[in-house]
Amino acid sequence: MSENRNQKADAKTYSMIMMLVAGAAMLFLMLRGRTGGVTEGCMANQTSPFGQAQQSAWVDLPNEHQASTAAGFGLEYPEFESSVYTEKKFRAYTEQVFEVWYEDSAGNEGMRYSKAHTCGMKNVYIADFKFKSMNIEEIDGKEVSLYGDGKGIGFVTWDDGEYSYCIECLDNMQPYEDAVNMMKAMK
Repeated sequence: MSENRNQKADAKTYSMIMMLVAGAAMLFLMLRGRTGGVTEGCMANQTSPFGQAQQSAWVDLPNEHQASTAAGFGLEYPEFESSVYTEKKFRAYTEQVFEVWYEDSAGNEGMRYSKAHTCGMKNVYIADFKFKSMNIEEIDGKEVSLYGDGKGIGFVTWDDGEYSYCIECLDNMQPYEDAVNMMKAMK
């Protein structure tokens, strides 16, 4: 019985050590910054058959500064005013995507702003949901796709230079003018 407990304790200790090593490795990758190599040119990581690109990972981060460091670029976005979706979250996909989203107290998402470094490739955000309305308009010299339910807008996508942008508010549709103003504020 004592040997079995020792084996379980050893397995837990080993798991904790591996988690600490993985965390330290992720921190090192986030803090190393962009110092030459492929970052001198434009390189967008493509998804591998195993789900993620080599040396890239989604990470949830505690603040905007850490998310921009992990993504390798910043994101300008309008503050989202809501009495329901008050929890602001940050996420990055290493050196490729920066996201800010707002959740309610139960963890339901009400608004998401995303920016991806795509090297000028066509929009990477795909509206794989069923919408009643879809419009493509030119706004501020950009081709913008707006998807909605006929009353409000829930998904907005566009490209600008080497970046692709998305606003997603599927459970919190926005009036057309508000969605366009949000789009114009993002950089």
